[in-house]
Amino acid sequence: MPSIYLFVLLARSCRALVLRILTGLIVELPPEVLRARVCNLPVTAQIPLIGNVLVLLGMSTLVFAHAGWGGPVAFWLTLALVVR
Repeated sequence: MPSIYLFVLLARSCRALVLRILTGLIVELPPEVLRARVCNLPVTAQIPLIGNVLVLLGMSTLVFAHAGWGGPVAFWLTLALVVR
């Protein structure tokens, strides 16, 4: 059975990924302000935010998959360019 540290590492990496995506998409706020707002939320409020973004990414991948094998590739490449 995996230890709790593995789950903590997975949760922190998911939060870091979601923060990178949000700071790339929301350009009205500086990245430091957006990170501070999300990190200052209680954990019980962060869980739905991060979970919903991950579900949205999965559903968007499925929608783009209807265009063929290049759809998800184009979606993730575009997202990677926006995040940078």
